[in-house]
Amino acid sequence: MKTQEILWFSRHQMTTDQKAALTSKVGKVEITHVNGTAPNVHVPFTAEVDGIGQEVAPLKELVKEFDILAVVLPIGLLQQLLPFAGERPVIQALNKRGFAGGENVTFEFQRWDQVKKVEVVIVPFV
Repeated sequence: MKTQEILWFSRHQMTTDQKAALTSKVGKVEITHVNGTAPNVHVPFTAEVDGIGQEVAPLKELVKEFDILAVVLPIGLLQQLLPFAGERPVIQALNKRGFAGGENVTFEFQRWDQVKKVEVVIVPFV
């Protein structure tokens, strides 16, 4: 089975549980961690790629290098990305949020969800 090239676009490292769930689903994986802020999918941006700071191609071009796109993105950027993903699955981790006392927040991985469509419907309020 072919090694699946995974784009992990997040400020945080992928957890052991997240990686195990991916491996269970698709077999062997190679994860590239991109930690940066893309203003939109059309322009290059600065990011750390596997810990090394560099200029990165626009997201619409970057995604072509991967088989699966695991992302933590604001909804507007996620909506922009989907048309450029083609047949590549765009997935997000579903985590259960908890509190470990005080202001300490914990996250427990639940599953991977595939994003198929983002639709924002706006109507006049006033």
